[in-house]
Amino acid sequence: MEQNAQTLGQEHEVFRMKIKTLIAQLYRENVKNDKGEILPQITLSEEWEYEGQEFNALTEQGLANIVDKKSDELFTWDDLETESLIEIMQILEDKEFANC
Repeated sequence: MEQNAQTLGQEHEVFRMKIKTLIAQLYRENVKNDKGEILPQITLSEEWEYEGQEFNALTEQGLANIVDKKSDELFTWDDLETESLIEIMQILEDKEFANC
């Protein structure tokens, strides 16, 4: 039984790594200016809540809150739960952001 739990834990970590790799790939593909350069951050079309905090932007590293053109709080992709990572992946796939 303990080996099953260990195997599932390892599979879960592999799955998370695959999602984070996809997020990085989607970010590089979809978050560009008109010159084709990757933007350091993007504003979400709708604010996104995680752990009781609202975020309005994504960076290559994670969730951010942009105030007066400065990146404030940040949750990295490693900080987020698997379900939230999947939602971020969908945001990037659907291009649900404002300044691209």
